[in-house]
Amino acid sequence: MPSYIETEELIRDICYFYHEQACWGTGALYADLSFGRIYKLPYWSYIWFDSDSLSADEIQFVRDGCLMLVLTMCLDTIEGSGTYIVLYELVETCRREINSGVTHDVDSLKLIEGTNLALDIVEGEVGKDNEIGILSTWAKQTIVGRYFKTMSQFFQEVP
Repeated sequence: MPSYIETEELIRDICYFYHEQACWGTGALYADLSFGRIYKLPYWSYIWFDSDSLSADEIQFVRDGCLMLVLTMCLDTIEGSGTYIVLYELVETCRREINSGVTHDVDSLKLIEGTNLALDIVEGEVGKDNEIGILSTWAKQTIVGRYFKTMSQFFQEVP
């Protein structure tokens, strides 16, 4: 179980990642990010973490955020701008961690399937570029979009 500080760092990184995604107006995930410098944590190892201090919704937020970060690490390599996941030989570690837990959440299942597809492409599987593009757009619109819709509910217009 991660410490309180690790949990806060994870949440901070996921929120900043979603912010960066919102700033880049493309429909798909923006992948040219600073993995290893700004995004330094081993996000793959936190996908299935449990915490007594977080609600079930918060745990899902962290799980989906970590999946999104691993997916984006893959996209960074697939698109040719980054090498983090390959340079540090993380493909098999990420795959093992992603597939080590169970969820019944439909969006999380789609993220797991899509991240596995992205890992396959990083390893050299060809002919899946269209699928990964569709997934990238779905992930940004669905997962990042859900975050901002949820957060905006906490604000009221001031007369």
